[in-house]
Amino acid sequence: IGLHFGTTNICIATHQENQIKIIPNEYGFLTSPNRVSFLGEDAEAPLIGNSSKLITFPQCTVFDVKKIIGRKFNDELLQNNINFYPFRVVEGPNNDTYLKVESRMDMFAPELVASFVFGYVKQLVYMFYGMEECETPLDIIIMLSVPNYFNDEQKEALKESCEFNNLTVLDICRESQCACYAYGLEKSLRNEYVMTLSMGGTSFLLSIEFIDKDGNVTLKEHDGDVYLGGDDFDNRIVKYCCNEFMEKYNLDIRENPMRLRFLKSECEKAKIKLSTENEAIITVKGNDQQIYELKLNRSKFEELSMDLFESCIKSMEGLMEQAKITKSDIRNIVLLGGSFSIPKLQELLRNYFAENCELNSHFILNSIPPEHVIAYGSALSGSERDLSTLSKKEASVDINPVSVGIEIFGCVMKSIIERNAFIPCKKRVSIAVCAEKQKKILINILEGERLISKHDKSVGSIEIPIHNESSFEVEFEIDLTYTLQVQVYEKGNPNTSIKSLSIPNYFSHLNPEEIFEMVKESSHTIETDK
Repeated sequence: IGLHFGTTNICIATHQENQIKIIPNEYGFLTSPNRVSFLGEDAEAPLIGNSSKLITFPQCTVFDVKKIIGRKFNDELLQNNINFYPFRVVEGPNNDTYLKVESRMDMFAPELVASFVFGYVKQLVYMFYGMEECETPLDIIIMLSVPNYFNDEQKEALKESCEFNNLTVLDICRESQCACYAYGLEKSLRNEYVMTLSMGGTSFLLSIEFIDKDGNVTLKEHDGDVYLGGDDFDNRIVKYCCNEFMEKYNLDIRENPMRLRFLKSECEKAKIKLSTENEAIITVKGNDQQIYELKLNRSKFEELSMDLFESCIKSMEGLMEQAKITKSDIRNIVLLGGSFSIPKLQELLRNYFAENCELNSHFILNSIPPEHVIAYGSALSGSERDLSTLSKKEASVDINPVSVGIEIFGCVMKSIIERNAFIPCKKRVSIAVCAEKQKKILINILEGERLISKHDKSVGSIEIPIHNESSFEVEFEIDLTYTLQVQVYEKGNPNTSIKSLSIPNYFSHLNPEEIFEMVKESSHTIETDK
């Protein structure tokens, strides 16, 4: 399976009968929204993909998880985006990032949210092959694709989310690399430069790849604008429509959040329609339940978005300048992402690279729908790998069912490994002496969700003597057997523990109902505990 885990949408491809096929979702669409909606505490599973768009309360839906996963809470990009999300992004232990939605009382690690999406991918694969998961287990091997800017932590986090669903990750490939594989450029070109342009819902990413004499695809340069994407074109139409509806019908769309959200959905559909037709009709329902409509033609849409189109060209010029190459050095351009279905964007590209297009009629490669290219290339690359030595791995990650931590000064519980964190997991915190002439420290190990420690459960303790003005580090580690290993280190000597405690099945005395009650109680008392 080739998987494009996009910021806005996911696309799944498979190699079947010597050809690449795109796997549709349950509605027949070839891409699915990368979003997860949580209905409430009693719901068995969240809604994912197109189903999540049925939820009318945006505070219950998590999206943009690709931009969040693997990032610490103080990450600059995350902090820039944090106020634009309807869900809450909160800081956990060790500066880890957690997500909170209104409909649920607990928090979710981004990796867990991503794992829901991978579980959905798994369901679609079984549906495509006409099988039931409980009856006929499939060995599903995933070729993952990631942006060029993903670091090792982000790659590993995405890989763990995938493997949590018993999916085997064959390899992790760069998205721009997959684009070259989709068109077989590693086989047809030698010592040539290829530019890939990727515009999804929220960002514009560019790269220049070099294909050497042996067909190896290597990254020469990459850049991007994380604030330019398909959503920006939608917002231009939304702004225009709000003004037009007010002027023509005295209908203020902005005063009703639900109506504004519906309008944004209608504008996105209109944008997509204008890629193949010259006119689209946008409708909304007024306070009097009457249907109001507005016509939008392609030329007006292009006028509204022209500065965004031109900024794409400027970004390309900047990238070539960074790579120290010119237009004539580019052999092919590969278009990625749904926004490059916009005819005006393609027209501006042809005009800018007019000489290249004259020399090579296939200079701009877009015969594969841009939103399918990465998944297509991933599946094609994976199908050519030798799988004979690949062994099926059991799930290498699980979920921590209850927060664990220590009691600190003030009878407060300091969580070290949060509920819903992926395990295996290992984290450390520092502790210090609270009073002068203190001779020992009793480390009380707790599990629970309350801030005030007396409401949590003690599962063990460690006593350590104090010499002079010692300070210490406490390390918590949970493995896949649900054994909690606690180690205490003296600062300055982080590799040799002075005390340790092993707690097998640390939460075994709690049943799911008790854990649920702990979470519920925590949400009701969070302000009073503070």
